[in-house]
Amino acid sequence: MAQMRKDSLNGIMALPNELLLEILTHYPIPLATGEDNLKGAINAEAHLSRHTTVLALSETCSPLRRLFRPFVWERIEVFSGMLTKQGTLAPQKGKEGDEQFALELLRQLETVTIRDPTLAECVKYVLKSFRETNME
Repeated sequence: MAQMRKDSLNGIMALPNELLLEILTHYPIPLATGEDNLKGAINAEAHLSRHTTVLALSETCSPLRRLFRPFVWERIEVFSGMLTKQGTLAPQKGKEGDEQFALELLRQLETVTIRDPTLAECVKYVLKSFRETNME
């Protein structure tokens, strides 16, 4: 048991939480809020990269889970190009396209309200980028 405790203090776990959080601040949040978001300034690849990195860190071990899990659920986002369990969200005309976006938004909201209500306090933004529609 003493050996296990000693090993857990090596590598990344030897770094203080403040330094780990500082490293995370240099990993940019790719989705802008406000006016940029309304203009559709969304980088789906950057979002996916950051989200999967923070998710992987949160799944590494209990101490990192406590530290990084709030960042996984900091933003509830739905936008074109987003990778979901059902595939990539793509702009589609009509009801089917609307349903894809709505179902993904509901899935994420259900996670933070019903499945694990403790995550609700982590959520700072709920963002949905509306797909482009032809108004003709």
